[in-house]
Amino acid sequence: MDVNDTRNGSPSVPSTELLDRDEADPEAVRRAIHRQGAELERREVARAVERLGGEDGLTAEQRAVIERMATDIVDGIVATPDAVLRDASTDDDAVRTAIELFDPDG
Repeated sequence: MDVNDTRNGSPSVPSTELLDRDEADPEAVRRAIHRQGAELERREVARAVERLGGEDGLTAEQRAVIERMATDIVDGIVATPDAVLRDASTDDDAVRTAIELFDPDG
């Protein structure tokens, strides 16, 4: 899921490659969603730090608060698809739905 696509009102287009290749592999989709979440977390921490004056403008405690908040937000975002995919070992529809909603290759 591309946050910028969501903000702009344009839906993400699911990766047909992932749909074709991994539709029966919920674990691969879970890993892709977690990779995307980790990238979103890194990007948003960097953006917040920059907006607050850069590394030199923050204490270690402030930086830790920003990182913890980003982690908590991303964990919340991926929690539901993660749980669904963990239980979807034989449910291709659940895997396809997660791919369509979260576009892990996008």
